Amino acid sequence: MSRFWDSIKSIPGIEVHRHTDLSKFTTIRLQAIGSIIIVKNLQALGEVVVTAKANNESLHLVGWGANQVLFGDRTYLKLDFPKNQTVLDRVRECYDLDASVGLNRLVSHAKKFGLRGWEALTGIPASLGGAIAMNAGTRHGEIAPLVKSVKIMNDSGEIREHMITDQDFSYRQNCFLAPGDIIIAAKLVHFGQDPKVTNFIKEYEKKRLHTQPITKKTCGCVFKNPTPNIPAGMAIELLGLSGLSYSNLEISAKHANFVENQAGTVESFSKMVEQTRSMLEVFYGEKFEFEVKLN
Repeated sequence: MSRFWDSIKSIPGIEVHRHTDLSKFTTIRLQAIGSIIIVKNLQALGEVVVTAKANNESLHLVGWGANQVLFGDRTYLKLDFPKNQTVLDRVRECYDLDASVGLNRLVSHAKKFGLRGWEALTGIPASLGGAIAMNAGTRHGEIAPLVKSVKIMNDSGEIREHMITDQDFSYRQNCFLAPGDIIIAAKLVHFGQDPKVTNFIKEYEKKRLHTQPITKKTCGCVFKNPTPNIPAGMAIELLGLSGLSYSNLEISAKHANFVENQAGTVESFSKMVEQTRSMLEVFYGEKFEFEVKLN
């Protein structure tokens, strides 16, 4: 490992943080100490991934750190490229966007101009790259239909553009990224303008305040819905687990598919959600997959 860290010291355009507090890079802010590399431009990213491959160092990508838990024994990579300040200044047929742009900026743009389709992204605390990788969405839709193409860098530093097809996404996951691939940009479309979208986003934002613990430290939804007829939050609630506390963590009384963090650790969170999953699968006879990434 030391050879890798010595090799990247001279790469311009990166910040290296060793033995640092990783909680500040996630929305749930679980306690963990580890290493993270913040990359400021595309050339630096290429040099880092090539160096990592040459030294057999695995890199784990961090977006906004929502739906994600970081462990201290791994090396993390975060993109922080310069933002294009003009791409969202007006309505376009197609938007060429950097992977590190936040979905909150896209939703604000959709709310201002009434872009149909983009309302499905309301309230998702994620970067564009992370949202595409997990096919993020809400009950009102997902990002997949909006993605025209994705620009990807592989672990050899090579860049390709992948044109999206109907076979490239499934529920909360993509089917086109290979191990080591990093989304660096994407082209998004919309389905026209409608002033009703503006009102819908405003009302949905208000509803989330009442139905989800968005002011608390969480990682978003912990579990995927096992079937359309069994929402994970309702399944947890029916087991009587809402409000359950464990090691400075609590299953939210407002929405049981969220875990609220007071001062918990990665280890205690992992134990809590694994035990919850076991109880769900025994009771319901269905497989409950994690939506949160335990990586």
